[in-house]
Amino acid sequence: MTMAPRTSVYEVSRAGSERATTGGGGKLATRAGKTHVVWQDRTEAGYPNRVATFEHESGALTEPLTLNHGEDNHARPNLVMDHEGVLHAVISGHNSPVVHRRSERPNDASAWSEPVTIGHGTYPVPVCAPDGTLHVAMRNAERWNGVDLYRKPPGGAWEGPRKLVYRDPALPGYAAFHAGLAVAADGTLHAAIDFYESEGIWERRGLHQAVAYMRSPDGGATWTRADGARIELPARPESMDVLARDTADERHEPISPPVVLAQGNLVLDDAATPHILYADHRDAPGQVIHAYPDGAGRWQREPIEALPDAFPGHRPTQVRAALTRTADGTFAALLNLRPLGEGWDGTLPTRALSMAEGTDDRLAWLVSSDNGNTWCPHPALEGQSATQPNVERPMGGNEIPGGRPPPFLFFEGATRYPEEGEMIQNRVQLAVP
Repeated sequence: MTMAPRTSVYEVSRAGSERATTGGGGKLATRAGKTHVVWQDRTEAGYPNRVATFEHESGALTEPLTLNHGEDNHARPNLVMDHEGVLHAVISGHNSPVVHRRSERPNDASAWSEPVTIGHGTYPVPVCAPDGTLHVAMRNAERWNGVDLYRKPPGGAWEGPRKLVYRDPALPGYAAFHAGLAVAADGTLHAAIDFYESEGIWERRGLHQAVAYMRSPDGGATWTRADGARIELPARPESMDVLARDTADERHEPISPPVVLAQGNLVLDDAATPHILYADHRDAPGQVIHAYPDGAGRWQREPIEALPDAFPGHRPTQVRAALTRTADGTFAALLNLRPLGEGWDGTLPTRALSMAEGTDDRLAWLVSSDNGNTWCPHPALEGQSATQPNVERPMGGNEIPGGRPPPFLFFEGATRYPEEGEMIQNRVQLAVP
């Protein structure tokens, strides 16, 4: 993969919300010269979720179409394409209904079916199996009590929920569960889940944190670890493969960002081996770890040392929606790097840093052409800030060409919560290398 070609940037919207491109679910789907994108705007009418199509030959974007209006800035859209080219939008949800719409024609985002409710929850993550089965994981709507899995067989209705993991009853406060899903050619479903559990709602948050993995050979009915050991549902990290885990009596601030987090970064190689990229701030700021199981199901964890050498003074605080794999087998991870110093508490990022508008950020590619054995860092966009970048990933029947970096969405502007009566509008951009 050549990482030096000129990257063209196209304006998608000037009304993006303060979370316009944020999320672990897919935001882009490319096929036959078109890249379809979804994002969230902020207007006087609320939080409309939009879709548009970029035509690669002409360099033109279609007029945006509104899929629905989200309840707030958490209720954002996700996009996945099946292997027939039909687009599936999974939209909205903040402890509220999550709905599904499908495009009326393959590889065409101009007309959509009526919305059908999947379930109630937050942060849905869809993926499509080779046989057309749709799987959606989302945080449970009942006081953040774990992760629910829904499935829709081809031509059938939505089924579920099946609870994958549950919150620790001893930690009844706020909980977040970022999920990542991937489906192998034989239909095996892989899941990587972050646990972030708290004693309180606005304080003593994140006392238990973990990055854990499991897989299902039968579409979500039964689950195992990588070594084949059975996992009873709903699961806890104790029965799953734990890649990183941290507990504390107190955190460095009341509402602290995670110290270990994968944020859905899960892809499969040609042998259907799962690869997970996660950040670990405990020993060094923004340490990025590549994890994968060996043939016996034993997990290997390899720090990627090339990143701090190439970008001294900058580290990632998150790794959200970063890891992808192109058609030629190249792994690529797109990371937003923030300057060290102000906003860091030793090795740990603070909430203020997470909400800050980065003026000295760096956007970097980590690229591996040898299945993750070695990684090469490269600048992604020079002289331009890129908030919440979201790269196209293999989520179904989309086609990510090899030989160059994949397209990605981002926005420029504020990530903070708006003041009372304020309406934040950001510029949403599509980057096409």
